[in-house]
Amino acid sequence: MAPKKLQCVCGEFASKPWAVVNQIPIVECSCGVCRVESVDPDKYISLYTSGKYHAEGSDDLPHASAGREPHVSRFDTDYEVAKKRVDKLLRYVNPDIGDSDLLLDVGCANGAFMTAAAEAGFTVSGCDLSSDAAPSWSKFIRCGDLRTVGFQRRSKAVITFNDSFEHFIDPLSALKAACGILKRNGILVIEIPDMGSKDAIEQGVRFKHVKPHEHLWYFTATQLRELLESEGFIVVGMDVPINGKVTVYASPIVAVTEVDIYGPPGVGDTLWTLQKLKAIYENESPCRIRFIVCSSGEDKVVTRAKDFLLLCPYISAVEHKNLAGQPLPRDVGCEDPSRPIYELFPNDHLEPKVAPFAGKCIEEWRPELADDWEPPFEVPQAALLQTRLRLGHFYGKHVAVYMSSHVWNNVVSMPHWSPRHWAELLIRISQEGFKPVIVGAGQDSAYASDVATEIVRLGRIPSSVWINAIGRTTLPLAMAYMQTSAVTIGVANGLPMLPLYTGGKAIIFWPTRGLSNTKATFCPEFEYNWLNPQIRKSGRYTALVVGQLTVDSFMEHIRRAVSTDKANAAQGI
Repeated sequence: MAPKKLQCVCGEFASKPWAVVNQIPIVECSCGVCRVESVDPDKYISLYTSGKYHAEGSDDLPHASAGREPHVSRFDTDYEVAKKRVDKLLRYVNPDIGDSDLLLDVGCANGAFMTAAAEAGFTVSGCDLSSDAAPSWSKFIRCGDLRTVGFQRRSKAVITFNDSFEHFIDPLSALKAACGILKRNGILVIEIPDMGSKDAIEQGVRFKHVKPHEHLWYFTATQLRELLESEGFIVVGMDVPINGKVTVYASPIVAVTEVDIYGPPGVGDTLWTLQKLKAIYENESPCRIRFIVCSSGEDKVVTRAKDFLLLCPYISAVEHKNLAGQPLPRDVGCEDPSRPIYELFPNDHLEPKVAPFAGKCIEEWRPELADDWEPPFEVPQAALLQTRLRLGHFYGKHVAVYMSSHVWNNVVSMPHWSPRHWAELLIRISQEGFKPVIVGAGQDSAYASDVATEIVRLGRIPSSVWINAIGRTTLPLAMAYMQTSAVTIGVANGLPMLPLYTGGKAIIFWPTRGLSNTKATFCPEFEYNWLNPQIRKSGRYTALVVGQLTVDSFMEHIRRAVSTDKANAAQGI
């Protein structure tokens, strides 16, 4: 790649000559910052990725001609400097308090600073362009650019740029990444040559840190402070470690962050993501979270998702993105730590579409974000009151039922579980003194109509068997029916899962690969890996599978759930 002009951190390309050193022009911007006029990115980066810089130095200042040993060989000298740096850092961060021990050293070279920091109690990691950096710390070092090597937002308490910031082709990108990776109360440490120091002013181009094969940028302490403040930091301390250098300590400015979360449609799908919202909210706080539901078309699934998500206390707004037939975005979490944008789509984690079709449990998903098993929503009190008023003497003696639509039943249950089976089951439930309450959206009404037809064929009047609330309840009201029921029963879906999050019981039947639908690729774990481990172990959840399901077996599970409630009530529990 041919050399390209460097853009100043202020955004300008215009400049005036400042000096020519080793045949490399250095220019001064109108903002006062000096920089190398142009650089060949491939050639410059290869100086580090090849290991040449650590082993030989640069063309400006080869280690041999400067009387310096290679980085690996001069560990002892660098270690003594590192201990002094750590001592000063301890004025700002105490590694014995909370999680303040998460330290990332960017441009970690031979690992001297990582070693000194670890000895002081910090849990350390590193980032360097060279795969040869710090051999003894290699498993803790990511090789590449800070923004793209996978460090998550709000994951580090300390980030250090010791003698590295002046080397970056794009220091703004590094600052933005650091601002995102740092915790809200984190500390960024930058140590650079100070072009405003007495030595630099007196010596000019002879200042020992003017070596443009290595150092692309030349800041004064004041310019660095102004740059940090313009990029979302507040400077909390400055220090002169040795003549000609400056160390700046800064923290991210506490300001409200607008966080975007792109997530899947549907109640069950969004349940995957809600367990991570508390961690995101707390990491980004103060913040406002906008949840963007991604699907093809504005349909009942999107509407349900919006209604449901607005019950989550961490979400400020819900929007819809029409994918126009395109697949869901990738499940990358926060791919770019400099931007508060999360893409949470664990479809293939839970239900892989390729062999061997082995799903994983939800608690294994996105481990960089803490799990929260507390209920991620609250059913409104107004909805619970309406439920009591509508049900009258059936309140608490009802079974919430979700049968879903023709489309979903054709995938999950047919032909092994049909409207006839539902009709027989609902009649049996009503005969034992419990009123089935049928919940669902308007598009579920056609399937319920088929069930009603079967109830009539069995010699019963549907209204005497059930309360049909399909299409006549909001999602919060449907949730209230389920929360207050003796048990919720339903076909595989997120809706009948909801009472499990508020202490209720649910019996849900699930598809079987090759039996429910020959084209489906449901994994064996599909019946339980959606739900968090506390629910799976609670005894309040029963998973049944199509093909092994009969009206008698289903009814027996319902009796067990109801009898447990009766026994608890008798004992005053």
